[in-house]
Amino acid sequence: MTRPLRTAIAAMIIAVLAGAPAVPAAADDHGTDRARAGTFTNPIRDGADPWLAYHQGRYFLASTTASSVVTVSASPSLATLGAATPTVVYDAATAPTEYRDNIWAPELHRFGGRWYLYYTAQIGGDISTHRNFVAESRGDSPLGPYTFKGQLQGPDIFSIDGTVLEVHDQLYYVYAGIPAPGAQKLYIAPMSNPWTLAAEPRILSEPTYEWEKIGDGETQEGPYPIYRNGKIFLTYSAAQCGTPDYAVGLLSYTGGDPADRASWTKTPEPIFSKSPENGVYGPGHHSFFTSPDGSEDWIVYHARDYPNSTDCGEPRTIRAQKINWTADGRPDLGVPVPLGVPVPLPAGDPGARK
Repeated sequence: MTRPLRTAIAAMIIAVLAGAPAVPAAADDHGTDRARAGTFTNPIRDGADPWLAYHQGRYFLASTTASSVVTVSASPSLATLGAATPTVVYDAATAPTEYRDNIWAPELHRFGGRWYLYYTAQIGGDISTHRNFVAESRGDSPLGPYTFKGQLQGPDIFSIDGTVLEVHDQLYYVYAGIPAPGAQKLYIAPMSNPWTLAAEPRILSEPTYEWEKIGDGETQEGPYPIYRNGKIFLTYSAAQCGTPDYAVGLLSYTGGDPADRASWTKTPEPIFSKSPENGVYGPGHHSFFTSPDGSEDWIVYHARDYPNSTDCGEPRTIRAQKINWTADGRPDLGVPVPLGVPVPLPAGDPGARK
């Protein structure tokens, strides 16, 4: 046995007897102790149509409640977000409108020091009456509370899944609607402020590829923007939401009037879809968020873990994973990761510290 090896062994024995770690944990490029920060596993929790953001030291998560209320969960770590108790931030039963039931797909966006809650609601048990609405926070917190601001009035048709796109400091409202009769399309309209449309909505995109037409009805829904290095994209979900083929598509802004469909190009194939190998089916209706240190982009989405779903109302779970970018600057969402597999936490996440 050489002297260096004997010395190393002796040092390890002394460290163990002293109660100290024998080998120091390695730090990543940000100086974060990955052994301390740890991992999380999907799913985060049960649910559908998730929206997630990191703001002032906490993650905030909202999803469809199918009731009259909107709830938001908050936690300093993605590892503990699923166990956080949801807070009721808004109750449509108190709003001066008859659209109070079956709330879907809430999203929160911050403009001018206030948060705006965009949601879809219906009248009683009539699903065909779903329309889009907005509420405003009383202060600068995603937890609100929120007060009713108004309906985002477009054509009087089934309308869901509203989000806000920003191009050159101008806000645009983008949502899904079904003309009678017709496929479910994406609509867009400029906004004069976060709660008012400035023009009649126009059709932005509609199902044209076979993968967008799978299931009962041709469908585009759940639009959500993502930005990087001056480039602007709108992602969306397509195929009927009850099928295992529900997937995410991509629109790329090419310049000009964002409310003109000619200013966008559509990628022919889905950019995020089922992975039978990983046991993930129907991944979609998503949003994007950044890691606590701002260096990573992440997707949060819902999916199922069985291949024979047929109905949108069947149980789904909420999952998250890091995304990448292609050499030409487009979002690369990768392949849905399996459930139960440890996933490194977002960069800067403190982990589930005790």
